[in-house]
Amino acid sequence: MSEAELHILKSRMHEGRKAKARRGELTLGLPRGYVLKPSGEVALDPDEEVQRIIRLVFAVFEKRRSISGVLRYLVDHDIALPDRIRSGPEKGDVCWSRPNNTAIGDMLRHPSYAGAYVYGRSRSDGRLRLPGKPHSGRRIIGDRQKWMVLHQNALPA
Repeated sequence: MSEAELHILKSRMHEGRKAKARRGELTLGLPRGYVLKPSGEVALDPDEEVQRIIRLVFAVFEKRRSISGVLRYLVDHDIALPDRIRSGPEKGDVCWSRPNNTAIGDMLRHPSYAGAYVYGRSRSDGRLRLPGKPHSGRRIIGDRQKWMVLHQNALPA
C-alpha cells in the first residue's frame, strides 16, 4: 500500500510542478546574468560588470558569428564569464570562470536571453544515463513545438 501512495504523491507533485511551469512561475537554474528577486520575479543581475560581460558576449557574436570566434575574443582579451554560486556558504556570490565552448554555446542558445520563459526544453533518457553521473542522459529538444511551455516576452531580454 505504501508503494502505491508514494507513486500517487510523486505523480501529484509532478503535475503541480507542470501546472506552475504553465503559469510561468517555476524558476529552475536561471542562466548567467539573471537573478531571482525575493518577490519571486526574475530580473537582470544587479551587478553592472556581470551585465556588461553578458552583453559583450552577444555583441561579439553579432560580429564574429561563431562560438569559437567569441571564445577566441574572450581568451585574447583575458575576459572571464560571470556566474552566481548556487549552493554552499557563498551562495549568491559572483564567481568568474574561464570561458569555454560549452558555456558560450549554452548562453547563445538559451531562450531566456531573448526574453522567453521555457519549460520542458530537455528530456531525460534513462538508457543514456551513465553510472555515477546523475545528470547524464539529458538531451535538449531542438524543436520549439515539442517544448512543454514557451512564453515569449516573459523575461527581461
